[in-house]
Amino acid sequence: MKALLVDDEVDILEQAKIFLQKEVEELNVETVASAEKGLERLKEDEFDAIVSDYQMPAMDGLEFLETVRKEKKSNIPFIIFTGKGREEVAMEALNLGADRYLQKGGNPRSQYGVLAQAIVQEVKHSKIEFEKAKVEAELSSLVKGSNDPIYIVDENCRIVFANQAELEKTGMSFEEIIGSKFRESHPEKDARAFEKKVRKTFDTGNSQRQEVKHEETGRYYDRTLSPIKNPRTGKVDRIAVISKDVTERKQREKELRESEARFRRFFENEPEYCYMVSPKGKIIDVNESALDTLGYRKEEIKGKPLLSTVYAPSSQEKARKLFEEWKKGKEIKGEELQIITKEREKRTVLLSAASVKDGEGNVRYSVSIQRDITERKEREKELRKSEEKYRELFESTNVGIVVHGSEGEIISVNPAAEDV
Repeated sequence: MKALLVDDEVDILEQAKIFLQKEVEELNVETVASAEKGLERLKEDEFDAIVSDYQMPAMDGLEFLETVRKEKKSNIPFIIFTGKGREEVAMEALNLGADRYLQKGGNPRSQYGVLAQAIVQEVKHSKIEFEKAKVEAELSSLVKGSNDPIYIVDENCRIVFANQAELEKTGMSFEEIIGSKFRESHPEKDARAFEKKVRKTFDTGNSQRQEVKHEETGRYYDRTLSPIKNPRTGKVDRIAVISKDVTERKQREKELRESEARFRRFFENEPEYCYMVSPKGKIIDVNESALDTLGYRKEEIKGKPLLSTVYAPSSQEKARKLFEEWKKGKEIKGEELQIITKEREKRTVLLSAASVKDGEGNVRYSVSIQRDITERKEREKELRKSEEKYRELFESTNVGIVVHGSEGEIISVNPAAEDV
């Protein structure tokens, strides 16, 4: 912490420097004997605070203060420290922008102790105000440039600030909207609901949320009402409102609901066996066709692991590998597996599975569809048996047999026909 001490009495300068630096270890005091030299040092270096005597030749302390504030445009903490104080001088000093007006006199240790603490306090306050102004400027820039409507209301729902996005939404100018009540630029139904939220925010000191539809544009907004507390009283005196346009999100949600409704109709009415399976392999839902075949009630099977509940032991390893491939993003199509019913009957199915994702692209569940091909497999088996029986008869009979095609060509002959 660096302070510039200005006084035309050199003895006082040295004494003050010693006491001040002893009083506050981190304080580094530099001294000059005139306001003119003080201005020169301000050009050459940076200081955290200035302490100046009032009555000095050529340029007094008030003229020095005025030059620093107006010509240098500096807000550096400035303390007038003088032994010749008058009330009118003190008033003028404060009007010119002095942060403190202290009088010399009394016990040196005591007076310099007071001065040291004043320097520390004013420097800390200055830094806080600087950071506060910086944050407020950044916040103001963000608010003004935001695409989301942002405004501030008081306890009576009067708008005391509105950014450009809110002006465009309401169709009002800044001059028109400031001081107007919320209900003057919003529909009655919306205004009543908003006023209740404002009242609740003031009463509880907690943020509130509200989703509304702008009747004229048809767009949806998600409002967040945040309390702004008075730094002196700690009480809520205003409310900042951010209205985020969620129209696209609402549209996606509507489309998703419609899509899910269509899927639900398909799921329930599909004759194939349909399952919804979580990424952890648990059954979320199952349709009536699957329940009828498996012999379970829905409450018996929901939440159970698909692999061990539905698939026959001989197919569980293959089903597990297919499930792992599905989790990696692969679509499963036409894989032959065996399922097992509650009564331990095995049936053959062709499995197809795809993912259902949310709006963020995260997998919600898989839709697994099993086409039962048990009867087809039985027919194929019977056909193979019939063909084997025919082949055995064809080969073993003593009667010569010649098989012709549709155009009379010989397709096959049995051994007896070959002997002839």
